[in-house]
Amino acid sequence: EADMQVLKQEHADRQQAQVARENTARARNNVLTLQKRAEQRARKSLSFDSDGSGQLNVHEFVKMMRTFERYTLVDDAVLRQHFNDLDVDNSGHLDSDELAVFFLDGLD
Repeated sequence: EADMQVLKQEHADRQQAQVARENTARARNNVLTLQKRAEQRARKSLSFDSDGSGQLNVHEFVKMMRTFERYTLVDDAVLRQHFNDLDVDNSGHLDSDELAVFFLDGLD
């Protein structure tokens, strides 16, 4: 009787461990998918790079943001603040990594 309980518990533990591994793998895939989508959107956003620098300046960023329905009526000062918050290296431009963070955070 005690041996049967031990076997049942071991089986339950193995099943639980398998479910945990599957959940971890699923979560990892979801994160990778989100990262890939953010990187793709960042590259696509560089189509607003009117000066060909490979980065967005504040004016190009505001123009891009106006294409998102939720930002059409947002004040320019708010969009410039978004830009400044994203410009972590204070270069005055957003590169594809900074833009990917923006899209990954879901601010669009």
